[in-house]
Amino acid sequence: MDYKEFANIFLEGKDANKDGAEATAQDPYLQEKARREAASAKARGDNPEALLALFKDKLKARGARGMVGLRRLFNMMDDDGSQTLSMPEFGKCCKDFKIGVSEENVPILFSLFDRNGDGTLDYDEFIAAVRKPLPDNRAKLVDQAFDLLSDGGALIEMDDIKKIYTANASRHPDVI
Repeated sequence: MDYKEFANIFLEGKDANKDGAEATAQDPYLQEKARREAASAKARGDNPEALLALFKDKLKARGARGMVGLRRLFNMMDDDGSQTLSMPEFGKCCKDFKIGVSEENVPILFSLFDRNGDGTLDYDEFIAAVRKPLPDNRAKLVDQAFDLLSDGGALIEMDDIKKIYTANASRHPDVI
């Protein structure tokens, strides 16, 4: 029970000037809590998309935002230090972090993450499953940068990068 829940119970669910329904309607914390509980209840079925949405929501609620936060979280889940998560580690994570996914639904969620089907999750699979999709304008910029650096090939080679960045270095003020 957190402070807000304690205060609500202590005040009998009422704000000093409002009844309980109005207090809930205007309290952003209680609105967010109700939304999370509804998502959790919905995900208790075997709908994979709902399970994934619930997992992402719980990660966000834990403050795991950005690549650094997600990497730290992944490392905390990786009990054996293998840089991958096994099904038991993933299940333990769901239980420890109170994700709200039942034990029978953990394999369904795990299979959404395990894109290559090898029975383990590496960091790239984890990130691909939990991050938001790249906005179209940003994806176009990434494609343009890749096309520029790769010189039309399927891979970016170090020589390709050197060509791009050393071709104009002679005109750079520090070089002159």
